[in-house]
Amino acid sequence: MLVFVGSTNPVKINATKIEFEHAFPQESIKVVGIKVASNVADQPIGLEKVTQGAINRAKNVMQKAKKDYLSEFSSHNEIFAVGIEAGFVPIPSSISGYLDFQFCAIVNSEDRLSLSSGSGLDFPPKVVKLLLDNPQIELGDIMGQLSGDKNIKHKEGAIGFYSQGRITRTDITRQGVQMALIPFINKKDYFNG
Repeated sequence: MLVFVGSTNPVKINATKIEFEHAFPQESIKVVGIKVASNVADQPIGLEKVTQGAINRAKNVMQKAKKDYLSEFSSHNEIFAVGIEAGFVPIPSSISGYLDFQFCAIVNSEDRLSLSSGSGLDFPPKVVKLLLDNPQIELGDIMGQLSGDKNIKHKEGAIGFYSQGRITRTDITRQGVQMALIPFINKKDYFNG
């Protein structure tokens, strides 16, 4: 099985590898991260933009992989493309008015698409206000300043910072991948009905 991830972020690649290995334990799985555009803002805000970013990453990485890894396509029985996008979604009654979600889109070589998310995190209102007032800034930049670790988004992430290490970015990214894999491990229920 060959799996392409629309990112070179090690958190996204590792979470994808872990969950594909859990979902398909009998398969030999090769996971390759490729940098592709999400075609949305670096810090998307709103359900439509965040989910579209995940879908775009999955579709863009499949297209790029078909060009750059064509020889590998013939040697694998199943090929998947994974797009993971985090962003803020308005949620009434939350402290800040928004929750941050990791959405995952998975596309297979038959162009079947599944979309899901992991848990949502409410952020301190001052962080959300900074993001809303400065759309060119990514959450990772703000969290780098708050935590003193400029590379936090490639490690435990904001969730690791605010949960004091009890939950990591890999954990919540894995949730999104797990949920998006459900239709592919239940194909006849989801895609043949």
